[in-house]
Amino acid sequence: MSFADWAAPEATFHRIRLRGVGGSLVWGWHTVATFKHWTIRKGGREIWLLTAAIERVEPYQIRMTPLLFSAPRETGPPWCWGVNSIDVGDRQLMARLGPPEQ
Repeated sequence: MSFADWAAPEATFHRIRLRGVGGSLVWGWHTVATFKHWTIRKGGREIWLLTAAIERVEPYQIRMTPLLFSAPRETGPPWCWGVNSIDVGDRQLMARLGPPEQ
């Protein structure tokens, strides 16, 4: 890989992985799911993939749209991503997110 390839803006954030605890999915003002821990990885241009260990889920409300994934930060407002698609299992949730909103 040349320096020009490395310095290209689209390559700058190609391999991002975020991890945390205490995230949630919200629909309007309703919390529809809470998570013990979660991982977000960037899967390509403008594709963010969420994997989360479910703590609590509202089976009806989690099917509503639009959903927003929210994760606390040590300082400042929480991280936020819009949810494009979702797959809910018994213990784990996987979702495809839009670009970060905050």
